[in-house]
Amino acid sequence: MPYSFRVSRTHRVGVIFFEDVVTGSLIVEAGLDLLAHADWQPGFDEVWDLRLITEFAISPEDMKAIVTFEETYAERIGHGRACVISNRFYVRALHRLFGALTRNRGRAQLTCATHEEAATTLGIDPTVLAP
Repeated sequence: MPYSFRVSRTHRVGVIFFEDVVTGSLIVEAGLDLLAHADWQPGFDEVWDLRLITEFAISPEDMKAIVTFEETYAERIGHGRACVISNRFYVRALHRLFGALTRNRGRAQLTCATHEEAATTLGIDPTVLAP
């Protein structure tokens, strides 16, 4: 599987680690898996760790599908923060675009270069975000 994930009730966060090629359908699939996890609660923060990917293949249609996912599952997602970890400019730029497209949801969309930066930004123990 090109991703793995875990949920920490203690830290109120779900973390998804991606590898290899990431597509829009894979992001939606991983999001659905996260939301279906027994420990997930609406309002938890999400961390999408994209540091180990080889390609970020997101088309305009993919972006629309990801926005639709966010809107469809808004109640289950809640109002926690979403943080993408990547040092690639275009990944961070696309996440900012996603934030602009979903700003009416009122969720903070954050971008960080490292898991340490994300942990500091979210105010949680960095070991929770370590792969």
